[in-house]
Amino acid sequence: MEGQPGAPDMLTSADHLDSARRLVGLMYTAPERFTSIEAAGRSWIKPAGRAEAEREWLAAQEPGSVAALTPAESDGKLAQPTGALLEEIVDLRVRKSSSQGFHTETLDRQGDPMALGSLDYQTMLRPLAVIPHISITSMNEAAVEGRRAVRLRAKPRLHDIDVSGSSLWNLADECELLVDRERGVLLRLNSLHNGKAFAGEELGSVRFDPPVPGADARRDLIAEVAGLLYVARYRFSTMRLTMRQWLQEQPTGWRPWPSGGRSATETTSQLWIDNPSRFRKVTSGGARVLIEHLVIGDSWWDYYGSGLVTTNTPRARVPGGAKTPIRERRGAPMYENAERAIISQTLLEPSWLMAGLWMKTAARTSHAGRDAIRVEAEPVEGRSDDWWWWKGADEYVLIVDAERGTLLRIEVRRNGKEFAGVEALDIEFDSPIAEDVFDIK
Repeated sequence: MEGQPGAPDMLTSADHLDSARRLVGLMYTAPERFTSIEAAGRSWIKPAGRAEAEREWLAAQEPGSVAALTPAESDGKLAQPTGALLEEIVDLRVRKSSSQGFHTETLDRQGDPMALGSLDYQTMLRPLAVIPHISITSMNEAAVEGRRAVRLRAKPRLHDIDVSGSSLWNLADECELLVDRERGVLLRLNSLHNGKAFAGEELGSVRFDPPVPGADARRDLIAEVAGLLYVARYRFSTMRLTMRQWLQEQPTGWRPWPSGGRSATETTSQLWIDNPSRFRKVTSGGARVLIEHLVIGDSWWDYYGSGLVTTNTPRARVPGGAKTPIRERRGAPMYENAERAIISQTLLEPSWLMAGLWMKTAARTSHAGRDAIRVEAEPVEGRSDDWWWWKGADEYVLIVDAERGTLLRIEVRRNGKEFAGVEALDIEFDSPIAEDVFDIK
């Protein structure tokens, strides 16, 4: 599998998309493919390689944006000779504690655990936290200790938000993964910088129980959904979408919304997308246009209901020659470029949901005239909901387009009651869009 030159996060070949989709489904459902594991775990780090990656990372940051560590924060864990290899080797026994959780018992430990911190290999056993972060650039069949595996190379996957707080890309610009072909667990996860691995974790001498996973139609359908969510944003060239977003009144006793308010709101948005270079979104409350966004490449225009247009582009370059008064604005816009505008739409780029949601059930259905799969999900165990703007939810219902992977509806619930959501009212893929759609009106 190869990415498009100059855009490693864009998977273009249909065959490559299908291969990535199937593998992601396997990785997401890994916790359901065993009940216990015994393995030797190894974690390691090359201080010299990490130091080089850190120097380059710091040099790339804005002046003054990174504070120096205090003596208390710089505790000397990596204060070792620059040529040394720090490693820790443990014998692990892992047992399922729930449908998605594990209890890890360390039987024997060698090396210096303080050098690397306390590792329980949860990411290796439950790779769903890794999936939203990686854009697969190559896939090759492999074998390790007699087990069939797939070796992946991946670049950071572009997202509009921090999807999990993962340290996967801490100083790394590429990663290498070895995925068990039968179980979906990670046998190896290495962090690379400039093509060289400087840290990693791996599992060896792996013994699974049961020896061979049985057939499971529910699990396989959830795996299909996970794969669809991962490739959704690459499965269309153009899109026209009308969607509704609502937030019902927050019941007394729930944690406050970030805005501090409790009022019910509902908006409707129309979107026109020429993937990945042009984006237009018009959001209305009732009959009144609240805000309109137009993004073409790196040029953007935000139109407000008051009649003001703000932009980073001189008036002469406004598509269609706008007559509306324009104020050039500097600083952070709503969407800094067309690609980010597209991936910021949850319905269109839903892969990041997999970092925080565990899908429990799945069934075929339809929505907005499309064949779909309805999924019930719950928050991942041990995961704070601070990463999510719908705070306080304990259940989610997703309706996923069975062909494209686009979300057609998401309901957010608490104690069995829906309180927020987004849904597609009308959606059309890969149809021509008139050029004047991308003009400022």
